[in-house]
Amino acid sequence: MVSTFNMVLMLVCVVVGIAAAAVPYFMISRRSSALETGLPGAVGYGVLGYVWQYILYIFGGGVFLYRLPFWRSMNGTAQAIILNILLTILTTLCTVAALYWGIYLTNQRKISIYRSATVGIGFGLGRIGLDLIYPYCHSFYLALQINGGTYHGKEELKNSIISTTSASMVSGTYKCVLMLVIVLDIALIMGNYYISENKKMAWIYPLAVYEVIMLLNALPRLMFGNREIVAEVVVIVIYTILAAVAGVDIYHWFKTGRIEGFEWIFRFRDGRKTKSV
Repeated sequence: MVSTFNMVLMLVCVVVGIAAAAVPYFMISRRSSALETGLPGAVGYGVLGYVWQYILYIFGGGVFLYRLPFWRSMNGTAQAIILNILLTILTTLCTVAALYWGIYLTNQRKISIYRSATVGIGFGLGRIGLDLIYPYCHSFYLALQINGGTYHGKEELKNSIISTTSASMVSGTYKCVLMLVIVLDIALIMGNYYISENKKMAWIYPLAVYEVIMLLNALPRLMFGNREIVAEVVVIVIYTILAAVAGVDIYHWFKTGRIEGFEWIFRFRDGRKTKSV
């Protein structure tokens, strides 16, 4: 049997995920409604970007990387470390390519920092849809069948749903929300570089920042090994700190129109701060 609390929590997590994308979208829409249209299309580009980068990642990680011949000559630890590093690089390349694709398309007819930022919301919504909305809605539907005695699916899936803890659902939802904030800020700064005709930095900035984020995500899991709970807590703390920095930057943009982000990393390059267009 699936507890009533867990079933309700599944729906609550879905609502929270949708609200996490809806709130910044309507804030941007309200701010830019007198200037332009096209925000729904920008969201669509972001969602599609997440879908195709996800497919490329699965193909590249699941089919190509695992067939490289040098895996056979490595022990388990070395194999895990190298595989995690390669997967972070692949994730970063796919993510940045998807965001750049969306920002490029949404700025073809009219230059807009608002639509560029909204691509990031769409990308985050794509992740929420695949990692949160679909799995939890499907699990809720199957939980109704399990509790009603009408479930006829695989026993492994049934056991997985029954054994799912409320803590894992909450932490999964929380990470999705945090990543949406982080990706929104990355898309905002990436779009600003693109609009400023600095296409080189539009690639370098998100590649550097997102790769660091992915490495920080992988490092605790490698360090703590079988202590999954400790690794998960460390990852959540890291994500929280990064999302807080990103959230401050987004808020600063709303209040002043200036975009800062992690610009201090690159200030050695020209000694200037980035300003929004």
